[in-house]
Amino acid sequence: MFEITIEDLRKLGRQGGATVRLYDGSDYTITPFEARANQKVKAIIGGKQCLVIQEKSFSEIISEIRTIKRNGQIVARRKNGSLLITGRGYQRDKHPQPKYNRALK
Repeated sequence: MFEITIEDLRKLGRQGGATVRLYDGSDYTITPFEARANQKVKAIIGGKQCLVIQEKSFSEIISEIRTIKRNGQIVARRKNGSLLITGRGYQRDKHPQPKYNRALK
């Protein structure tokens, strides 16, 4: 079992359909942009009720994450203090491709 990193959260955001549930019960949607998670919250602005998007960075919430879901499947769950990949819905690359493809001379 692998532990979830911030890079894994970024990959889940790029793939889409991932949500995070924190210990306080709030749900956040993982976005691919700027390593952030979004939550829609009702707020009163100027005497009117409207929806506001609350953003938090991954570094702020990674210690508070209880579960990660993607398309209805639980991807990761916290066990004994560490956030572990369950093996369903997301697999980390065993042999990641190099970022730069250098031409041989």
